[in-house]
Amino acid sequence: MNKIVLEQDEYKFQDEKKEIWITTPKINIDICNEVYLKITKIPANLTLNLQLEANSRLQIDMELDFDNNQNTFNFISGENSYLEFNLATVFHNENSLVINNQVNVNNSITNIHFRGIEDGGKIKVLAVGKIYPETKDNKYLEDIRVMTKDNSLVTIMPDLLVESNLVEANHNAVISPVNQDYMFYLRSKGLTYDKALELIKKGFLNSILKK
Repeated sequence: MNKIVLEQDEYKFQDEKKEIWITTPKINIDICNEVYLKITKIPANLTLNLQLEANSRLQIDMELDFDNNQNTFNFISGENSYLEFNLATVFHNENSLVINNQVNVNNSITNIHFRGIEDGGKIKVLAVGKIYPETKDNKYLEDIRVMTKDNSLVTIMPDLLVESNLVEANHNAVISPVNQDYMFYLRSKGLTYDKALELIKKGFLNSILKK
């Protein structure tokens, strides 16, 4: 997979698989046909505007550390399009994340997955999915889960603004500590607490990322 650095404000990807670093604080990306993007570096205050053309398919995998990040991701679905957005992060200090998705077409599929692990930090996640009236046969999912270990402040606001009765829209939000059943099992196999915790965290984040 080729790695490229995005330094300008406008890009278009068509039938590509890329690992990308984003260095500009605001970027517009147009997606055509089938595209896979692995995003491994972004600025701390990124606004990403992404438009899917009709009949396009996009998967985005992001595995990042957040440290005082204030990021906004705006998605616009195209007719018959497919979007899978997977963001896995360990967060430190104060962070906020806004995910906006507009669906004003028919027969689109959108899956938004977020996995966050608190490591001495706080995060506020706002996910807004707007499905317009007179649209049909769309499927929309917001799936947001955060693992905490120090009882830091985590705020999740999954909002679905659905104005059509002919779509399927769901959201869920989970904030939970480390699973003690997993911890007990790994410790019973002879792993130290730190090693077991590392494996649990790795599995939690990798569960949504492309292998």
